[in-house]
Amino acid sequence: MANKYSDEERTEALKLADEIGASAAAQRLGIKANTIYGWRNRARNKNIVLNRAGQPMSEHELRAENARLAKELKESKEEVEILQNTLSFFVKRPKNPIKKWLMDITEIPCKDAKLYLAPVLDCYDGTIRGFKMDYQYTR
Repeated sequence: MANKYSDEERTEALKLADEIGASAAAQRLGIKANTIYGWRNRARNKNIVLNRAGQPMSEHELRAENARLAKELKESKEEVEILQNTLSFFVKRPKNPIKKWLMDITEIPCKDAKLYLAPVLDCYDGTIRGFKMDYQYTR
């Protein structure tokens, strides 16, 4: 069976099918919808890459697009690295935690009795790691 349609006609039909749907495009063009579906499957199986206009891309265009995408990926990786460095600047993670702790006992006078508070302070980052509160002072 001879090719009834040229490559240009097939490309235009596929472009129209992408815009309005395969069934509507087939009806508008006066061909069977299965024909358009077959063209679409063959185009996918051939790994034909279409540009934004719906035309098959030449080898030169594919190389240029590949180079553009590689450059964009490299820029994205650099941006991620910059953001990670910025985040690590603002979020300090202790490198030497639990190296030196301080403890103090504070007597707090209350109305009926005294309250004793003993916090444990981490000298590395100044956070309170724990505390004990009691109404009796015991060593």
